[in-house]
Amino acid sequence: MSWIAWVIAAVFLGIIEVITVSVFFFMCIGIGALFAGIASALGAGIWMQIAVFAAVSIVSVLFIRPVLGKYLKKTDSKPSNIDEIIGKEALVTHKITEENQGFIKIMGEVWGAFSESGEIEKDSTVIIVSVKGTRVIVRKKTINK
Repeated sequence: MSWIAWVIAAVFLGIIEVITVSVFFFMCIGIGALFAGIASALGAGIWMQIAVFAAVSIVSVLFIRPVLGKYLKKTDSKPSNIDEIIGKEALVTHKITEENQGFIKIMGEVWGAFSESGEIEKDSTVIIVSVKGTRVIVRKKTINK
């Protein structure tokens, strides 16, 4: 096979990599095609070109892909505005129990709330323990003496 065909295949696979979200799979196969093109340009026979293509592609998928994936993967998780209310104090506007939803007010917003344990009366101060969808789980604030 002509080295030009291998290079065209490598470029085509590179374009597919850019268009899709395949995490470097097509790029690794394209690297194999590029090396097969080099082998072809150096005068290797078709079977040697195929062997180079297969070997480099497999090595790329097994070794280069995990390294690139690890370094280019976004792992910086930033808390959303909802996460910011965890640990904050809120005022109970309607009685809260573990089974029945009550309401709290925090930063001017009213949220549906369930108690982490026990019953919490209106006008009590609570601490937000977690956020579950559009509801919060709260516990009564204890007074430290």
